[in-house]
Amino acid sequence: MKPYSYRHEATALQVRIAPVETLGFDGLNSLLNVAQHRGAEAQRRFLAGLLADAGLCLGDGDRGAVNWLAGWEWPTVAAIASWICRAQEVALTGEKETDQ
Repeated sequence: MKPYSYRHEATALQVRIAPVETLGFDGLNSLLNVAQHRGAEAQRRFLAGLLADAGLCLGDGDRGAVNWLAGWEWPTVAAIASWICRAQEVALTGEKETDQ
């Protein structure tokens, strides 16, 4: 899988989608996202938007988990966003990621 980016227009938050080790933990924050942490509310809208874009309908428990995750630092939120996008790509294409 080639790295790509996901941008959520409502928050203007963007994350590079690639295996974490190819970017390094700080790479999730430094390549595109140096100053992106905009607080838990923006991160909550980013995660909820990402899940909605993936076609998920969130229940109360899901929204509670999104709210909890949104309070973490941006590299953690960005890593989770990367996992969601990568899992969606595998599901859509049927092509699993390979070690590189």
